[in-house]
Amino acid sequence: MIVFAVVDLEALVDSLALADYRYFFPALLIFLAGLGVRTFAWRTLLQEAAGPKKTFFALNEGYLLNNLLPFRLGEFGR
Repeated sequence: MIVFAVVDLEALVDSLALADYRYFFPALLIFLAGLGVRTFAWRTLLQEAAGPKKTFFALNEGYLLNNLLPFRLGEFGR
């Protein structure tokens, strides 16, 4: 992978060792709560035709494809 060729791994490990992880779990909870709210909002838009699990995975699939494909083509995957 190209990323590993240009990144100084020793500096990365040193930076991760110095990081303050106090905010990691609260931020993770807020992030997951936001995904949950968006899941139920999409279920409402779909008139509850899909279950929460299916809607959650479809939403995250769209986000994944948006990060991998240019020009927000992940919206078509959703």
